[in-house]
Amino acid sequence: MLQSMGGIANYTATDLDRFAQELNRDGICVIRGLFERNLIDEWAKAFDLLLRERQNQPGGLAPREIARYYLTLPWVTPFANTEVFANPVILGILDRIFPQEYVMAQLGV
Repeated sequence: MLQSMGGIANYTATDLDRFAQELNRDGICVIRGLFERNLIDEWAKAFDLLLRERQNQPGGLAPREIARYYLTLPWVTPFANTEVFANPVILGILDRIFPQEYVMAQLGV
């Protein structure tokens, strides 16, 4: 049994297989209960501040379509958090998707 680092949810190998199948089929999977609420709140607050800051800088947001942008998250607290980017549940799913080694090049939204 795998457990999230935040201690909220427990996932089995069967769960990870199902998440990987959903990701392959739909391009998305929802992993309910993976992160503690305070972690989500911390990221939301930091993201809102970062977005406002970047909106006021020329070139601060990369345009994608009408009213859609791409924002690379800085590699600082709270975004540089192993509970997120090295979460064993997320990595367990990715290991099922990618047969070769993979590298996270950036964290963006």
